[in-house]
Amino acid sequence: EVFFTILAERRKVSLTIDADRLTFGPAEDVTVMATIGNLGATNLEAPATYWAVRVILDGKEYARQPKFIGDWNGPGRIIPNGTYQGGITLTEYGIEPATLEPGKHKLSLQLGDKKSNELTFHIQDPAQAAALLKTHLAEIAAIKSGVTREVLLKAFQPEGGLSTRARRRYAYRANPKIKVDVTFAEVGMPEEKLRESPQDKVLTISEPILELPISDNLTAAGSKREQKLSITIAAATDRIVPQSGDIELTITLRNLQTEKVSLPWVYGNTRVVFDGKDIGRMGFTIDRGPAELDSRQEFRTTQTLALGELTPGAHKVALQVGDDVSNTLIVDVGWSETVEGLKARLSVETKEVVEGAAKMSVHLELQSASETREITELHLDLQDIKFAVVDGKGKAVARPQVIDYGGRVAGPWTVRLAPGKSQRVDITSWGLSIRPNLAAVLDLGATFAWEFGPEQSGPYYLQARLEITKDSKQPAAWSGIIDLPKSKLPLPLKRIR
Repeated sequence: EVFFTILAERRKVSLTIDADRLTFGPAEDVTVMATIGNLGATNLEAPATYWAVRVILDGKEYARQPKFIGDWNGPGRIIPNGTYQGGITLTEYGIEPATLEPGKHKLSLQLGDKKSNELTFHIQDPAQAAALLKTHLAEIAAIKSGVTREVLLKAFQPEGGLSTRARRRYAYRANPKIKVDVTFAEVGMPEEKLRESPQDKVLTISEPILELPISDNLTAAGSKREQKLSITIAAATDRIVPQSGDIELTITLRNLQTEKVSLPWVYGNTRVVFDGKDIGRMGFTIDRGPAELDSRQEFRTTQTLALGELTPGAHKVALQVGDDVSNTLIVDVGWSETVEGLKARLSVETKEVVEGAAKMSVHLELQSASETREITELHLDLQDIKFAVVDGKGKAVARPQVIDYGGRVAGPWTVRLAPGKSQRVDITSWGLSIRPNLAAVLDLGATFAWEFGPEQSGPYYLQARLEITKDSKQPAAWSGIIDLPKSKLPLPLKRIR
């Protein structure tokens, strides 16, 4: 335990907790999901780091019990800029459900000197829990044969384990300990035996079953579920910076079960988790390989993950097969090419409504990609940036011929960046007068101002060129030309009232 704590204190980490629900029954074990991020430049030992986490409940600190330290089925390391997610169950820290009084409790985690956010959860009193369970069972009984899978999923979420399109076990969203087994009549897509359709019809639904969840996505799952597949995803670097939304991934699968696993089943049930949300199936291009994976057998394949148009910034990507989740990669998009040790990107968002029009805010993010240890210094003025707004076909969107302009123009700025560091600069100006009946405005100074009416829903994109000439008075300052990739404008569909 001492070793684990010292190890955590030497590493730079982030630590957060969340939960799908924050209300628990009087005899129910409380479990939350911890996310540990590696902010350092070297790998972290995943088991030692996870076991070093301490629980702070209502102001009192608890260490993980020795009997829950030992066996490990997860990834062996947390790569730089990567994350590990695992369940934190209070009984594993010596906190039995019977010791928790009804009412509110505050929970956070500690790893070395890093403390997580704080959650407040609620323990029901026995009478309240009994009444709520009665309500849940009544709601479940109301779901009858003939409803669509889409309707069923409003009250239930898929439970772990093998399944087919025609048969699956589901957990009740409001109380994941309550399960039902459901069979379906297939509607459309007759060639698909694994891919589910939201229009499939319920044939039978079993009586409610009470058991602990086994899915990593369900709060009560904790770390007690036995892992079935080891999934590792890798790219050329641990932090991917693609020019588009397509990423080449090397996926390594290892069967941890004693039974064989069907690879077509794996292909059909691999989901993409993007920024913490399930966005759909991976969409494998089937290559040559075994039809099944024997126990402990490993299989590696390279696939293209098409994420489409992404908002500039850093995004988290992982894969999930059934209940097993891979490591997380960081996909950092929107950057320009590196010029003289500097790269840049634009981001556009809406933060304020003025006179019924959404005022878009624009940030220029600069990052030093210098291979030396020297500080990159940049003297920037808004006049150094030439902007354009284009439509989806690349055609320029005209600026208004006449505007009323008379306010603050952003800049100038002096930016100093250490190697590998970045800084965001708000380059939005505030001089454009808002005319009536506009849906949105983009103000980047009197020369570059755009107005958008309610009928202009886009898509439209902001692109720019940064051009700073060499200054003989400051020869060490950065100079060069950077063409900034386009960033989509978050246009509303109608005027905001």
